[in-house]
Order: sequence, then C-alpha cells, then structure tokens
Amino acid sequence: MQTYHLAALLLGLAFAFLVGLRLGVRLVHHLLRAHEIPAPPLDLRLLRRANVKRLLVELILVLPFGHRLLYPLRLAYAKVKLFLQACNPLFRNLTKAEDYLRLGDMLMREGLLDFAVEQFGQAIDLAPCSGKGYLYRGRALHQVGRPKDAYKDFQMALALNNGTHDEKRLLHASLSSLLVELQEIDQALFHFYTHLLLLRTGQADGPRFRPGAVPQSAEKLQTLIEAHDSLAEDVINFQGDFEAALSIYARKQQLQRHFAETFRLDDARVLYLPDDWVRNIGHMALLDFWVKMKHLRWRRWEQLILLAPTNATANRAYLNYWKRHFTVVTDPYLIRALAPFASALGNRVASVLRLPDGQEKYFCEGMGVIQEQWEAQGNKPLLELTEADRQRGVEDLARLGVPEGAWFVCLHVRSPGFHKEGEGQHQAHRNANIHSYLPAMRHIIARGGYVIRLGDSSMEPLPPVPGLIDYAHSPFKSAALDVYLCAACRFFIGVASGLSHLPTTFGVPCVLTNWVSNAFPVYSSRDLFIPKLTWSDAENRLLTFAEALEPELRKLSYCGLKLLERDLRAVDNTPEEILELIEEMFEILAGAAQYDAADERMQAAFRRVALGYGLVGFSRLGRAFTRKYAHLLPRDRADLHLAG
Repeated sequence: MQTYHLAALLLGLAFAFLVGLRLGVRLVHHLLRAHEIPAPPLDLRLLRRANVKRLLVELILVLPFGHRLLYPLRLAYAKVKLFLQACNPLFRNLTKAEDYLRLGDMLMREGLLDFAVEQFGQAIDLAPCSGKGYLYRGRALHQVGRPKDAYKDFQMALALNNGTHDEKRLLHASLSSLLVELQEIDQALFHFYTHLLLLRTGQADGPRFRPGAVPQSAEKLQTLIEAHDSLAEDVINFQGDFEAALSIYARKQQLQRHFAETFRLDDARVLYLPDDWVRNIGHMALLDFWVKMKHLRWRRWEQLILLAPTNATANRAYLNYWKRHFTVVTDPYLIRALAPFASALGNRVASVLRLPDGQEKYFCEGMGVIQEQWEAQGNKPLLELTEADRQRGVEDLARLGVPEGAWFVCLHVRSPGFHKEGEGQHQAHRNANIHSYLPAMRHIIARGGYVIRLGDSSMEPLPPVPGLIDYAHSPFKSAALDVYLCAACRFFIGVASGLSHLPTTFGVPCVLTNWVSNAFPVYSSRDLFIPKLTWSDAENRLLTFAEALEPELRKLSYCGLKLLERDLRAVDNTPEEILELIEEMFEILAGAAQYDAADERMQAAFRRVALGYGLVGFSRLGRAFTRKYAHLLPRDRADLHLAG
C-alpha cells in the first residue's frame, strides 16, 4: 500500500510540472480515492513521523561529519515544510481567497512582507466581507513599518467581527502591540486584557476598558493585572520606553494592593512567583536575587513559593538546586489553586524592584544593587554542585571526550536560531558571530584546556578543532549536564543572554563579551566584561561612554530597532578584543594580573560615568579594551557633568 501511495504521488507531481499543479493534484486524489486507502488516525501518524525523524537523525550522526550535515539538512527541511504548507490549499477544495491567505502567511514566515501584503490584498478583494484578510494584512503591514495602514485594517476586522475565536484573540493581541507603538497605552491595555479574557473565559468584557476601572470578579482582576505585566514588557521590548513601563507597573501595583486587601492576604510575608520564572534557564538563574534579598533582610518574607509546572520548566535539574531556597510547587492541582496569587501578587521577570531606600528600579538594574551589597558583606554564592552531580558530570565529560582531571572553559554565544530571529528583530542585536571567538578558543586549547560550546541544535556547527567540543550538536546533551558544565568550568565566556546568568549562581568566574542591554552584567568582582560600542551613522563616529550610557539612549539599546531609527547601531567586539579579555582572565585566575596607575584612572573614570547614571554592581571593564578606547572616556572633571 505504501508503495502505491508513493507511486501515485510521484506520478501526480510529474504530471503537475507538465500540465499544471492543479491537474496534478487532482490526479493524485483520483488515484488514491480509486484505491480506497483509509488514512491512519492522526495520533498514529504523528507517532510514526516522530519515529522516522529520530531514526533519520541517528543515521545521519553515524555518517562521517554527520553532526555538520544535520544543521543544513534541518534548515532545508524547514524550508520544504513551509513550501508544502503554502501549497496545501491546492490539495483541497478551498476558496481562492483562502489560497491567497495561506500563501501570504507562508511569505510572512519567510520575511517576504511586501509580497505577503499583496497576497492578503488579493484575498480581501475576493472576500471583502471577511475579517480574516484584514487581520492578516494588518499584521504584515505592521511588520513592514506601516502602522497607520495596519491600524485601519485592524479596525475593519473589528467592525466585521466575523472571525473565529482564535482569530479574535489574535486580532486583539496584534492591535495591542500596534497601539503600544502608537503610544496609545490605555487602548493597548484594553485590547490585551480582552485577548487574555478570550483565552481564559472565551468571552470578552462588555463595556470598553476605562483607565482605573477595577473588575469585580477575582478572575478578571487577576487577568487585568497580568495584562499590565505583558503590556509593560511590550513597551520595554519594542519601544525601549522604560518610563512608560514604570507608569504601567505603578498602576499594576495599585491593582495588586486592591487584590490583597479584598481577599485579606498578607503579601509581605509570602513571595509568590509565577511560572514565568522557570520557562527558560536564564529566568531560573535570576531567582538568585530574590533569595539574596531575603537573606539581606530587605524583605520580611517567611516563605518563597515558586510555581514550576513540569512541562513548562526549562531545566528540572537546575530547579532541584533552587528547592533549598523555595517551596517549589509542581503538582498541577496545587499550581491551579495558587496561580491566581502568583499572578496577582507576585512579579514576573520583567518587573520593578522596590529597594530599601525607597527607590524603584527595573529588575535588571536593581540586581546590581543587590549584588553589590551581597559582595560587600562577604557572602558566598548560593549554589554548589552536589557530590552525586559532580561524579555524574565527570562521567558525562568522558563521553564528550574530556579526560578525567582535564580542565575546560564553557562558551555560549547567542544566535538567531533559538529565538527564531532575523536581522530585523528587536533583540537580534544581542547576537554575535561565533567565528569571532575562534582565536580565543584556540588560545584556551593551546594552554591545555578544552572548550565546550553550549547552545542548541539551531546554531551553526563549529569547524572541527582538536580540543573543541560542539556540545550544542552533541547526542549526549542533557539538562543535568547543562548545569554541570556551567557550574564546573574554569570560567564561562558569554554574551547578553539568559545562560550567562547561570554560572555566577555557582560562583564561576565569567567573561562577558559583546554586552548590549539596558543594564550592565551583574557579577562578582573577579569577572570581566566588554560592551558593544555604539556607532552613529549620522555623525560617522563612535559614541563616547558618557553618551552611550545616558539613560534615554542606554534604555533604547535594549531594542535594536529603536537604535536603528536613530541611525545608531551596536558594534560587535573584534576577535582580538575577545582574545585579549580571555588572556586577562587567565592572569586574574593565576593571581598575576597587573594594572598600572593609568589603568586604574581609566577604570575609575568609566565607573564614575556609570555610577552617575545609577548603574551599580557591575564587573571590571577589560584592560586592553579600556586602553584601546580611552579616548571615549571623560578626560577631565568638566566632562563628568554628563554623568549627573
């Protein structure tokens, strides 16, 4: 039967190239219907497909250089799959409008936005009374940079109001994101609130949202609080507008107080954290700072409760280490019962910290204040590998090719694959070119160490180098080994990504490169970092440190698209700069690092600028980098007025 299926498909496709795709498809259908072959159940088909994929991966990895073949084959598979999805309407008796919608959707996924707009326009011409075409074209217009036209399409889709339940949710979510860009915060909040209500209850609120209104229902109040959180994240991620986000967070805190008073809850004694804190490993590492706040007695929490659904936890091996400090809830029924408290009273990762002096800082900036006080008191790192995990890690290292007793350095460089980013995405400027790290890798190997590159299979494979282990493409990857590698390496090399927060929780020295964000990396006094500098295309020069750290510009650097709008771009560190920073770290670990008076003056000048803008708790700037760009530092006291 399977042979007949294949023969029919090949014959139909051959006929398609000769006389047209539509006739070829009809021939396939005719042959299969004539033979009356029943389709297997969906779950069985999915299981078979998964087994075939697993078998193919195993076969490819057996081949010479199979791990290098796997990456381009996966990319090709993804492209073919998208093409087949786009062609899928031709295999069914669908209307022409639906065909154009499907094709436009495929073009959007490929980043061909102008062509997608044209296809959605064709669908609207054929079905002008359907809201779906306006919804899809509005999303494409928003991405192509035509927000006003997108708004008109979204309004038309709202007026027609004939989409499916999922389409209505997507419409309100898309409109909320657009209104953030248009700085219509209240309306954006209403639409995201409506999106969440449709998601949870299947129904939207009747009257339009009024700023300051408080829903009577506990579920709706919880939903409104979450809408504030999500909207504030969007304002930061897509606009770099931290002031507007802080305003939204302030309104959220009023709702939280109302929730606590209404249900007579003492949120000062119990900290509830929702599952946002376990959804990726970088968020899990930031749990470190809640525990430190408790130990520093900045809060009078008696219990820290963390909701960690098993199927939504990024790394359960790492979660085990946090069970010493948190009451970790994994039972689905208890999670369902506690979720309203975690959502309504707790904080997500993107949130505001209230400090002992009354200041309110965005979480990533507040971490520096916590870390500085933690180190000033001489406190140790919170986590330490268990003996069982250490022994298992040594055994796993042997499988990777690292002999017992050998030392190694871990490397992680953010790439677009994991987050499915293109060059135009708002966070893509945080990525870096892995090839610029090859000289540093070879230097480490020449010193007798191994380099273990961390990441996932979406990353570009590294060239074969003796002593270099491309763990990102290894068949031995595991959650426990991920944690062990970060916790047991001699030092960690990273960029502005979530994984860079993990090693410091175990006290591992960090070398942070290509750093670009609204805040500096928060690490111990042994660590080093160098930022991406900011280039002005309009002025054809690098910005000084004082200019780049000025609050408005620094916070815009969290969103790459906002930098580009101002003719600014982040400049990657060179291979030489990265290598020099690695050499300095070896000197520090050997106790042989030497800094002359000029080095200390430049370091102090940089620190004064940063401190003047409220940045604290960050590590030392690389020595060679500081010398190279000394001309970007303030030269005398007159220049320091820029720092406040």
